[in-house]
Amino acid sequence: MKVIDTNFIINAYREEVLLKNEYFAAPDVLEELKIDPGIKIPSNVKDGRGGIFFSMPVYLGNYSYFLNKYCPSFYNMTSFGDISTLAFIRTVLENIKRQATLPTMEENIILFADDEKLSKRVIKEFSSEVKIIKFANSEKNLL
Repeated sequence: MKVIDTNFIINAYREEVLLKNEYFAAPDVLEELKIDPGIKIPSNVKDGRGGIFFSMPVYLGNYSYFLNKYCPSFYNMTSFGDISTLAFIRTVLENIKRQATLPTMEENIILFADDEKLSKRVIKEFSSEVKIIKFANSEKNLL
């Protein structure tokens, strides 16, 4: 499963790189992107809430956990996309482990992120369960 962050989508848009694969974005990431009318969300970036591995009650519990753990700035309204991405990834991982009736994923979770703070938090929280790809290090023709 490919999860994508706000900064990665913005960088791809600015560099005019077409995202070819199917990606999932956390709910707050999509809301952040809708604020800027100059950025069009690619059609292959799907709302993570629509995936079979998503559960809103589990997500909200995880969102609350990360919100309290990392305390984003309510004054500047920053880091909510990061919190949402962390909660989304944990929700997917928990649902795969809990529900034997869900199909197994054929691939690991890959996070496409250009946010250093988010990348560090993902490594801290999920270590080897999530691979991180940065825009600068990605092969533009394989995205």
